[in-house]
Amino acid sequence: MKRRLRASEHDEQCVVVQWWAHACSAYGLPPYALLAIPNANKLLRMAKNSYALSAYMRAEGLQPGALDLFLAVPHGGQGGLWLEMKVKPNKPSESQEKMIRYLECAYRVRVCYSADEAIAEIKRYLGTIR
Repeated sequence: MKRRLRASEHDEQCVVVQWWAHACSAYGLPPYALLAIPNANKLLRMAKNSYALSAYMRAEGLQPGALDLFLAVPHGGQGGLWLEMKVKPNKPSESQEKMIRYLECAYRVRVCYSADEAIAEIKRYLGTIR
Protein backbone atom coordinates (compact mmCIF):
# COMPACT_ATOMS: atom_id res chain seq x y z
CA MET A 1 0.00 0.00 0.00
CA LYS A 2 1.39 3.39 -0.99
CA ARG A 3 1.46 6.12 1.62
CA ARG A 4 0.24 9.45 0.35
CA LEU A 5 2.61 12.30 1.06
CA ARG A 6 1.03 15.26 2.76
CA ALA A 7 2.24 18.66 3.72
CA SER A 8 3.47 19.23 7.25
CA GLU A 9 2.16 21.92 9.57
CA HIS A 10 5.39 23.77 8.85
CA ASP A 11 4.80 23.60 5.09
CA GLU A 12 1.20 24.80 5.43
CA GLN A 13 2.23 27.69 7.67
CA CYS A 14 4.95 28.73 5.22
CA VAL A 15 2.34 28.91 2.45
CA VAL A 16 0.19 31.24 4.59
CA VAL A 17 3.13 33.50 5.38
CA GLN A 18 4.20 33.64 1.71
CA TRP A 19 0.63 34.43 0.63
CA TRP A 20 0.45 37.22 3.23
CA ALA A 21 3.69 38.79 1.98
CA HIS A 22 1.94 39.38 -1.36
CA ALA A 23 -1.64 39.96 -0.15
CA CYS A 24 -1.08 42.37 2.75
CA SER A 25 -0.84 45.48 0.56
CA ALA A 26 -4.34 44.83 -0.81
CA TYR A 27 -5.58 45.34 2.75
CA GLY A 28 -3.41 48.39 3.36
CA LEU A 29 -1.41 46.48 5.97
CA PRO A 30 2.32 45.90 6.37
CA PRO A 31 3.88 42.44 6.06
CA TYR A 32 4.73 42.46 9.78
CA ALA A 33 1.04 42.57 10.76
CA LEU A 34 1.12 38.75 10.51
CA LEU A 35 3.72 37.23 12.75
CA ALA A 36 4.77 33.75 13.75
CA ILE A 37 5.04 32.78 17.39
CA PRO A 38 7.79 30.28 18.20
CA ASN A 39 6.30 27.05 19.47
CA ALA A 40 7.77 26.18 22.84
CA ASN A 41 7.44 22.42 22.42
CA LYS A 42 9.21 22.36 19.04
CA LEU A 43 11.98 24.69 20.14
CA LEU A 44 12.50 22.95 23.45
CA ARG A 45 12.76 19.61 21.63
CA MET A 46 15.41 21.11 19.37
CA ALA A 47 17.20 22.51 22.41
CA LYS A 48 16.86 19.38 24.57
CA ASN A 49 20.57 18.71 24.31
CA SER A 50 21.30 22.24 25.41
CA TYR A 51 20.18 23.07 28.93
CA ALA A 52 21.53 26.59 28.52
CA LEU A 53 19.48 27.27 25.37
CA SER A 54 16.35 25.79 26.94
CA ALA A 55 16.75 27.96 30.05
CA TYR A 56 17.49 31.01 27.89
CA MET A 57 14.30 30.55 25.84
CA ARG A 58 12.15 30.00 28.93
CA ALA A 59 13.65 33.07 30.59
CA GLU A 60 12.57 35.11 27.55
CA GLY A 61 8.99 33.96 28.03
CA LEU A 62 8.61 31.05 25.63
CA GLN A 63 5.30 29.42 26.58
CA PRO A 64 3.94 25.95 25.93
CA GLY A 65 0.65 26.20 24.06
CA ALA A 66 1.51 29.33 22.12
CA LEU A 67 -0.42 29.40 18.86
CA ASP A 68 1.37 29.57 15.52
CA LEU A 69 0.33 32.86 13.89
CA PHE A 70 -1.04 36.19 15.07
CA LEU A 71 -2.63 38.79 12.79
CA ALA A 72 -2.13 42.00 14.77
CA VAL A 73 -5.13 43.88 13.41
CA PRO A 74 -7.73 44.84 16.02
CA HIS A 75 -11.25 44.94 14.64
CA GLY A 76 -14.84 44.76 15.79
CA GLY A 77 -14.03 44.51 19.47
CA GLN A 78 -11.44 41.81 18.88
CA GLY A 79 -7.75 42.41 19.42
CA GLY A 80 -6.66 40.44 16.37
CA LEU A 81 -6.74 36.95 14.90
CA TRP A 82 -4.83 33.96 16.29
CA LEU A 83 -4.32 30.90 14.09
CA GLU A 84 -3.14 27.44 15.08
CA MET A 85 -1.96 25.38 12.12
CA LYS A 86 -2.63 21.64 12.19
CA VAL A 87 -2.76 18.82 9.67
CA LYS A 88 -5.32 16.08 10.13
CA PRO A 89 -5.57 14.01 12.23
CA ASN A 90 -3.57 16.21 14.65
CA LYS A 91 -5.45 18.24 17.23
CA PRO A 92 -4.43 21.06 19.56
CA SER A 93 -2.53 19.92 22.63
CA GLU A 94 -3.95 20.38 26.11
CA SER A 95 -1.76 23.47 26.64
CA GLN A 96 -2.96 24.88 23.29
CA GLU A 97 -6.60 24.24 24.27
CA LYS A 98 -6.01 26.23 27.47
CA MET A 99 -4.39 29.02 25.48
CA ILE A 100 -7.30 29.03 22.99
CA ARG A 101 -9.89 29.32 25.78
CA TYR A 102 -7.92 32.18 27.32
CA LEU A 103 -7.45 34.10 24.06
CA GLU A 104 -11.07 33.73 22.93
CA CYS A 105 -12.06 36.34 25.50
CA ALA A 106 -10.55 39.14 23.42
CA TYR A 107 -9.45 37.69 20.08
CA ARG A 108 -10.79 35.64 17.20
CA VAL A 109 -9.07 32.25 17.40
CA ARG A 110 -9.19 29.51 14.78
CA VAL A 111 -7.57 26.11 14.35
CA CYS A 112 -6.87 25.62 10.64
CA TYR A 113 -6.09 22.29 8.97
CA SER A 114 -4.59 23.69 5.77
CA ALA A 115 -3.06 26.82 4.32
CA ASP A 116 -6.22 27.34 2.26
CA GLU A 117 -8.34 27.26 5.40
CA ALA A 118 -6.05 29.73 7.20
CA ILE A 119 -5.99 32.10 4.21
CA ALA A 120 -9.79 31.95 3.98
CA GLU A 121 -10.03 32.77 7.70
CA ILE A 122 -7.71 35.78 7.31
CA LYS A 123 -9.76 36.97 4.34
CA ARG A 124 -12.99 36.59 6.35
CA TYR A 125 -11.53 38.50 9.28
CA LEU A 126 -10.18 41.31 7.11
CA GLY A 127 -13.08 41.34 4.67
CA THR A 128 -15.20 43.47 6.96
CA ILE A 129 -12.43 46.03 7.51
CA ARG A 130 -11.98 47.34 3.97
